[in-house]
Amino acid sequence: MKKFIFILLIIDLFNFLYSQTLIEATAKVDKNKISLGDVVRYTISVKRHGSVSQSPVVTPPSFDGFKITGNYSSSNISIINNDATINVELTYDLLAVKSGEITIEPAQITFINPFTKAHETIKTKSVVVYVEKGTKKSQYGFVQETPTVNPKPTYTPESEIKEIKTKLEFRFFKILPFLILFFIFLIAVVIAAYFIFKKPETKKVILEDVDYKKDALKKLIKARDILKKGNIKEYYYEIYEIIRYFLSGALKESFSELTTREIIKKLKEKKLLKDDKIKNINELLYELDLVKFAEYKPEDKEAEAIESKAQFIIENLI
Repeated sequence: MKKFIFILLIIDLFNFLYSQTLIEATAKVDKNKISLGDVVRYTISVKRHGSVSQSPVVTPPSFDGFKITGNYSSSNISIINNDATINVELTYDLLAVKSGEITIEPAQITFINPFTKAHETIKTKSVVVYVEKGTKKSQYGFVQETPTVNPKPTYTPESEIKEIKTKLEFRFFKILPFLILFFIFLIAVVIAAYFIFKKPETKKVILEDVDYKKDALKKLIKARDILKKGNIKEYYYEIYEIIRYFLSGALKESFSELTTREIIKKLKEKKLLKDDKIKNINELLYELDLVKFAEYKPEDKEAEAIESKAQFIIENLI
């Protein structure tokens, strides 16, 4: 697992250093031939890949010969193999108020080049719409024709509206600081990997004989301070842990993290104690559980008697 994480770190760093940013911008209308008073939909699409930190600023054209009746925007993001692509569309509904061949000037897209930190601007292609003469009543009222010279119809086929793409330059001296940081990082990773995967030296474990009965009785006496402070539930928790600690040490079996039912089951299955002693342990642990989990509030005399019951089990278990 550690080796896998180490490889992923190296791959991600290479992706960061050598990723390129691409800005694409297009502009189109839903129809190129309309009548005076009709509405044409003009859409600016901006697609960006890679590490552009700020969203590009889109400046629409002035729309001479049209009146804006509505505008909309939408965006979406897709991530494939850690490569993010963000698409933004700005849509304008344009009411034709002038006849003839109307040229919608290019839209401008301004963004910050992540390498040079300078503002750069690209433009979409201009779009031509042919508006036929006449007076027409639209949903916005009558539109009066403006006398104009009727030019020869000119259409802009969809195939001529091409995407405008710009690749940001990738120069070696721009990434030199990153390469230096990369090699420093690589050295640090190698050193870290050495210590991570280095086999630890085997230390001799010195086992000491522990008098678990004596140790448990000391813990029992120390637990009185908790009871004196009035922390009943905490006191019951401590008695429970002392019994579990004593059973683990005295019987050479792990009872850590086991519930009362699991402790009793293990004692019976492995026949570690006689039935009468198992019964005493079960009764004590059950009484402790009532306060720990069932919100039972014992009387003062009951709380004081718990220590005597625990002491009896510790002194008479073996």
